[in-house]
Amino acid sequence: MNAYVIYIDEDPGASTTPWRMYSVQGVAQIKHDDRVVSLYREGLEQHLTLVGVVKLSENTSVVLADEPPQLGGLTEAPMHELPQRPVVTSIAPAIGRKAGGDVVEIQGDQLLDASNVFFGSMPATSFTVAGPNGPIHATAPPGTDTAHVTVVTPGGTSAMTSADQFTYQDPGPPPRIHTIIPGTGLTTGGETIVVLVQSQSGLKPQVTGLLFASVPSPSVVEDPTYPVSVSAWHAYKVVTPPNVAGSAALTLLSTEGSFHSLIPFTYTAPPAPQPPAVTSLSKSIGPTIGGTTVRIAGTGLGDATAVHFGSVPAQSFDVTMDESKAIVIDAVTPPNQGAVPITVTTPRGTSPAVGAPTFESQPPRSLSSLTFGDQTVGTASAPRTAPFPLAVSLSDFPPNEVVPYSGGNPSVSATFLLAGLGPTFTVGQLMAAFGNMSLTYSVIGFSLDRAAGSDFALQDGAAPGTVDVLFRPVESGYRADVVRANVGGVHISGGGLVVAIAGAIALSFVPVLRSYLGVMLDGTGV
Repeated sequence: MNAYVIYIDEDPGASTTPWRMYSVQGVAQIKHDDRVVSLYREGLEQHLTLVGVVKLSENTSVVLADEPPQLGGLTEAPMHELPQRPVVTSIAPAIGRKAGGDVVEIQGDQLLDASNVFFGSMPATSFTVAGPNGPIHATAPPGTDTAHVTVVTPGGTSAMTSADQFTYQDPGPPPRIHTIIPGTGLTTGGETIVVLVQSQSGLKPQVTGLLFASVPSPSVVEDPTYPVSVSAWHAYKVVTPPNVAGSAALTLLSTEGSFHSLIPFTYTAPPAPQPPAVTSLSKSIGPTIGGTTVRIAGTGLGDATAVHFGSVPAQSFDVTMDESKAIVIDAVTPPNQGAVPITVTTPRGTSPAVGAPTFESQPPRSLSSLTFGDQTVGTASAPRTAPFPLAVSLSDFPPNEVVPYSGGNPSVSATFLLAGLGPTFTVGQLMAAFGNMSLTYSVIGFSLDRAAGSDFALQDGAAPGTVDVLFRPVESGYRADVVRANVGGVHISGGGLVVAIAGAIALSFVPVLRSYLGVMLDGTGV
């Protein structure tokens, strides 16, 4: 016998063949249920073998006969392979609440084109299909007793077996807290911990919240990826709320009720913020007039609000990163005296001065000094005269002072070589070869090392080689600068050096005189 599957065209007016028929050869028996027709062939020892399933509808019928049914306008078409019937191999969990709402995972085969999922005769509230063979995640509808979970696809409805039985039962005891990882946190809250919840009813816990003492967690989310060793355990990621220091009793809230845990969560106050620390300096010595850039290394420097050299604030500072990506501070030294510790201030406090690296301010090179004493900030003192000599001798310079001779005159260079002087030589070596000499020069102006507008102002002096200086501090505390003469023409005379050589090396002494002809200025702003 054969099975004949007959389809009626839903729009007969649009087709000359309102009927289509497919035949399945060698079918011994067909079985109907309310949604599908199952087709069977006889196997060995008269056992029936399922060969196909036809989904029934208003336009579809199945006839078992030896010959094709004689229907007007019916055309027999070649039989295509029928969709295979879905198979449910397991469900989890197999127990759920009578009110419904539990998500059940359905494992099996041929589940891809599922059009419905039934719990008994009730359709699932919702479901999703993950792949050709599942799994399907279906939300159970309300129900009672035990129901078969069946899946409907174009291949039919899955057979009902013991593997698909889902039991409805009332909730048992509420789930309990098994483990807290970790069991401590800061009073500021905001930390994520893991809470392992153990089911006591066989049902998956429906956790709705967690109280730390009386304070609710802002977030409780199940973490199905967290490894658990017992199937009744379920992991939840919990964000701790702010709380007072000490032990906080935990209360687990769920649809089954509340569970008051004997496992506490301990709150501890966060550690007190630590002040910065200065560990090293790129330079430890500089002039008293300030202006030296010092790189400060240490810890906790990133939010610096002030840098002090002793009690004097840095002229300026910049927080930056060094080559190793460590946070450092580049600070410009202020006018200062002696060796003082460097400290850094942040919102967390000031680095300790005791044991801190020190920076020593030393007087810059100068001929003489001019001290003004105390002066009110923003006001100017009476002018004082800073004299400069218009002639000096080589013996006035330190013997190790290097003369930057360019070596441009071959005759002079040859003379120096004969005298044992190389391309570079010092004042002491020059005097040893040619004796002491006098240097006279013209002064074409004066300038301050810290530039005009700092703390001192210059006026023309009454006599040649002099300049009048006014002290007008812009800040309180020790203030300092150096006024230097700008040298013009230089003339050298001496008994051991011929005129030609003296003229050739005279210009080499301009920078030497520039660094030497200075008067140290200082005072205190009040």
